[in-house]
Amino acid sequence: MDKNILCPYVRLATYSTLTVPYIIKERSIFDYEIIFVQNGGCIINIEGVDYKVKKNDVIFLPPRVHHSFHVTRDNFVQPHIHFDAVYTEKSRETPISFKKDTDMTDYEKTLFQPDIFAELEIPYVFTPKNPASFCKTFFMIIDLYTSGERGLYLKSQMLLLLDALISQFENETTEEAYIPDGRISTIKEYIDANFMNTITLDGLAEQFSINKFTMLRKFKASYGKSIISYYNHLRCENAKLKLRSTKLQIKEIGASLSFSDEYTFSRFFKSMTGDSPLTYRKNKH
Repeated sequence: MDKNILCPYVRLATYSTLTVPYIIKERSIFDYEIIFVQNGGCIINIEGVDYKVKKNDVIFLPPRVHHSFHVTRDNFVQPHIHFDAVYTEKSRETPISFKKDTDMTDYEKTLFQPDIFAELEIPYVFTPKNPASFCKTFFMIIDLYTSGERGLYLKSQMLLLLDALISQFENETTEEAYIPDGRISTIKEYIDANFMNTITLDGLAEQFSINKFTMLRKFKASYGKSIISYYNHLRCENAKLKLRSTKLQIKEIGASLSFSDEYTFSRFFKSMTGDSPLTYRKNKH
């Protein structure tokens, strides 16, 4: 990618500790966030996938990506940096988001930064190639911001951090990360034909012999939805059709979509529609 377009704006850089059982509900941020896991444990769900992050992991969250946090053990020490990769006229007025994009106003939706790092296919969770150098720059940025520095020196350190990030991933051209033309559309066709069965990301990656994280990025770039969101949408629409047009019992509809029991299906359906299957059926009838 062209590094010359980078003009970072640091929105927030701070030390932070989350305690058990702290939860950050699903949200989409306007900017980028880099988190260094200094201690403790957390499950972070990113685009429908659970990641059990641990000490010394780095979490990279691009704009608009859906994610939530659930602190699972100890205190989750997570110094983090929110930033725009390119400064714009809206950078200073843009807040840190705690909403899902579906809950935002039309104006709020204009605040999302474009994901200029998308072509690098940076994993959501990774280990720095040079941890000591990465941490030195990362914590320097937080110390500068905390001390009140907002000028060129802060920006120069942010550029150093981004340069390390780009250098680590821009030359990764392994066979595992390569996806031939048409492979993503084949995955979509497979989901279209098999959504009534249980489908997992690990299973798809193994079946199609591709890197899971690259698959996630490419699919969303092609179809505007994560694989899990697309898969769940198909299952929900099929369930709604059966609730409207058949007399099948709730547990039978759930079983037809490979849910383990009626309760699991009902919880899924309500999370997708806001109604229980029974309420939906009564309203539609």
